[in-house]
Amino acid sequence: MSSLERQSELEEEVANIIVQRQHGDWTAEEQRELEQRLASDASYAEVYRLAEQSLGALRGAAELPEMMRFRQEAIAHARR
Repeated sequence: MSSLERQSELEEEVANIIVQRQHGDWTAEEQRELEQRLASDASYAEVYRLAEQSLGALRGAAELPEMMRFRQEAIAHARR
């Protein structure tokens, strides 16, 4: 497996974990497993950190007045 393939695989795995944590049933056991993986796999931990950082930036941007306006325009357009 190439390093690009490995990176892509890690990014997909992390994305799935983040979605599951936020929108699925996330157990204490799964949390322990995640913490162990983060502690033992530096590459995984870095991808996870970057994904969480990106998600935080997106959440912050979602509240900007420009984004609220775009959202309202999109909803109005969809209702037409």
